[in-house]
Parts: sequence; C-alpha cells; structure tokens
Amino acid sequence: MVDSPEELEGATLKEAAEEARPEVPAEVKPEVEGQIETEVEIVPEPTSASPAVKKTTGSDFKNIVQKGTEVADPRVRERLEDVRRSQISYPLSPAVQPPVEEQDYEDIEGAPTLLIISGSPRKHTCISLANIIEKGAHDSRVNTRRFYLHEKKINPCIGCNGCIETGICVLADSIADDYKELKELIDTCDGIALVAPVYFSGPPAQLKALFDRFQPYWVDKYIRTGIFPDYRPSQLFVIGSGGDPHGYEPLVTISKSCLQIAGFSLDKVYNFIGYLAPSDSPKAITEEELPEMSKPDIANRKKAIIRQNEFRSLALEAGQAFGRLLRLNADKANAEK
Repeated sequence: MVDSPEELEGATLKEAAEEARPEVPAEVKPEVEGQIETEVEIVPEPTSASPAVKKTTGSDFKNIVQKGTEVADPRVRERLEDVRRSQISYPLSPAVQPPVEEQDYEDIEGAPTLLIISGSPRKHTCISLANIIEKGAHDSRVNTRRFYLHEKKINPCIGCNGCIETGICVLADSIADDYKELKELIDTCDGIALVAPVYFSGPPAQLKALFDRFQPYWVDKYIRTGIFPDYRPSQLFVIGSGGDPHGYEPLVTISKSCLQIAGFSLDKVYNFIGYLAPSDSPKAITEEELPEMSKPDIANRKKAIIRQNEFRSLALEAGQAFGRLLRLNADKANAEK
C-alpha cells in the first residue's frame, strides 16, 4: 500500500525531530515524568572490587575544622556543621593546669609561720588543695608547717576535767597520740589555714576530735588566768561535693568557735565546693574522642576544666595573700618593739 501524502509528511516530521534530539549517554537513564531532580551523593557499599570507605579519625577531624576540608561521610559532615555553627575552634578544651605536688620547702630565717591543717581522714582532695595553698604561701616568703589528720592520731576528749587542775590535757601523757605536736604547732605559728571537708554539714569525726582537745585553751582563758591574748588570723577552706541541701554552716560555726578559743580569729571562709583532686579532675579532650562527642559533651567538659583551673588559681592566690598578711603583721610587730 502506498502511504498517503499526509502520512509521508508526518513521517518526515518525525524523522526530523529524531535527528534534532541531542544524544544522551547510554549510562544516563532518562528522567521519569514528574521526578524531582536532586543532588544526592551515593556512597557504594564496599565490595571485593572496591576499597572500604576510610574511617575519619580525630586527626582528620582536626584538619577539617582548621582547613575547612570537605568530606563525603555524611555523619562527619553533619558533626562538622554542628561545630561550625557553634563557632567552636580546635582545640575544643583549654589545657588542664598541672597539680601541685607536696614538697619540702626550706625555711626562711625570721619569716612568719603558717600552719596548714587538713581535717580529712583521707589523703585525697584536701591534701591536693593544701599543697596549692602551701605553694602560694611560700611564694610570699613565709614558712609553713603541716598537720594532716590522715597521718596523725588524735584521741577524743573524755571529759575528765583534768585540765582544770593542771592546765594541760592529761591524755597527752597517758595516751600515745599526736596532741603534743599539735599543741606546739598551734602555740608557735602565726596563722592557721584549715582545709576541711563537709560531713553532713559539719566536720568529720577526726577534725571534731581535734577541736574537742582544745578544752585546755578554754580552761586557761576562762578559769585559770582570764587572759585573752591578741588573736592571730585563720582561714577556712571548705571542700565538698555540693550534695548536702543543708550547706556547711555548722562546719563554719564549729571551726570559728574552736579556733577562737585557741587564739585565732576566723577572718575568711573560702568556698571550694566542687573542687576535685587531680585524679578526679576532667581531662582535656583528645583527638581520638572528639568525633564521638556531642556539642553538649564538649561544652560540659570545657566548663568543668575551666572551673577546676579557677579553683586552682583561687587557692594559689589565697595562699599568697595569706602569706602577705602574715608578713605584714610580723613587720608591724617588729616595728612596735
């Protein structure tokens, strides 16, 4: 059958249209009608023919943050955007200040003496803070003496009233403990720095036993002589986890009462609630753990490190200031002679 002119004309137009259509590469599939074109990055699963996707390490993440390098891993890319939006730069945590170790300082001739008492039964947080205070005091050129209850034995007062007759604690000779050493240190020092933990809002049993052995000082002032010498300065450094809803006012009141009987005015109370020993302190964020940390984790770690560094600086400055005060008092006393 011979095609009609209309059919020939239609075939010619169809051929012309086919010739005008641009060539499409064979591997590109034609777009389906109604499909929305999107840019999607497809990461193929690793096979024996294709190498595994390289895991992003902490070092890689550091370079990404510093240099703005782009990565294919969508999880790392999302984490990177979180960091950039928060304007957090690497390193993501400040340096942790090193601990102050206990050391033997040489005495300075003619310098006043600060007695540092640790009221804790443990060699832990109180000792680490006492070491910082002692270093600060030596920075101000004063001598220091230590009386740490975790390594001493102080028996409790038995209420015998023997000190009323003799003026001294009768247990000092009849029971082997460290009371005589304590009394000599108290009587010869120019100031006391008391570092004490909070136990149920008050002092621990060992510190309360020490305080109760101050009874001879009370007898001397109120019964035997009636003489009240000039008060020497003392300061209280309170340590605790902060979990007691009743605070630490009983510790302050008891300490103030007992120190005053022994001849000291409680001039300052430092709040170190939340201070941690170096072994418990937060550590700086490492490159290895960084990719696994969330923004809140990073912020909390930074906050904890900053707080511990502030505690350390405060303790050092307090020791230095206390040392300057003792030197000032000593200079005034020498000028009056």
